[in-house]
Amino acid sequence: MMRTLTRQFPGVCLVAAILIVGGLHTVAQSRLDVVSVRENPAKIPPFSVDFVSLPSRLDIINHSLEDLVIFGYGIVPVTLRDELIVGWPNSWIQRKRFDIQTRLSTNETLSVEGKRRLVLEVLETRFNLRTHREQRLFNGWVMTLAKPGVLGPRLKRVDFNCAEIKREDAPKDKDGRPQCRRGSEYLPGQPLSLHGSGTIDRLAEDLKLTGRRLVVNETGLEGFFVWDIVYNLSPGANGMETAVYQDLGIKLEPNRQPASVVIIDDVRMPTPN
Repeated sequence: MMRTLTRQFPGVCLVAAILIVGGLHTVAQSRLDVVSVRENPAKIPPFSVDFVSLPSRLDIINHSLEDLVIFGYGIVPVTLRDELIVGWPNSWIQRKRFDIQTRLSTNETLSVEGKRRLVLEVLETRFNLRTHREQRLFNGWVMTLAKPGVLGPRLKRVDFNCAEIKREDAPKDKDGRPQCRRGSEYLPGQPLSLHGSGTIDRLAEDLKLTGRRLVVNETGLEGFFVWDIVYNLSPGANGMETAVYQDLGIKLEPNRQPASVVIIDDVRMPTPN
């Protein structure tokens, strides 16, 4: 039988709980030895603390119930969270934030997939989460090269993998900036810019997050790249599709793509510790 903790724990623990919780999906195979779940009443923004993943434990702090479901089911892209998770019986519970402390019966550091399974177990046993899946169609893009073998001026093939080197150790571009950099930049009155590095599949993931669409990579490009995209979200301006075409030499062709949607049948406030 699962024991519970009654003492409170520092706020940094909740975020950690999400990512360490990866045990098994069914109670019969549970690695969980101890679980404590408490609502976080603090008036601080979500993600204001980091998560901690250690052998034999996972602690999470200040994460919403929606965050937990997103992590447990591996929802991608997160920007489509409201479309890929539907059926919340009470909208107020969706963004309630919790602190979760777990202890495992084995001294192990869980894989990401293991953490997802453990999060789902906590949701099922403590929040009575019940779900089913449906396939639905969403707006998406298919990525293809505009001209076979020709890259755009802001897409550069490189002979290094940015995932394996530190940002400061990466080769510099002509402006002296590390080529391994990620993220967006925005100045008032100026277009947005999106910087990235890695495989073209990673570029597709960036476009999913930024464009709020599903993306399929059919460029055929292999290896490692760095890219910069300059775009504008204003109506009639140089939008994402035009920017990717001009800067990267890649066409984004609109289409409809199937995706698995999580339908929430039941979820409740957690049982007492």
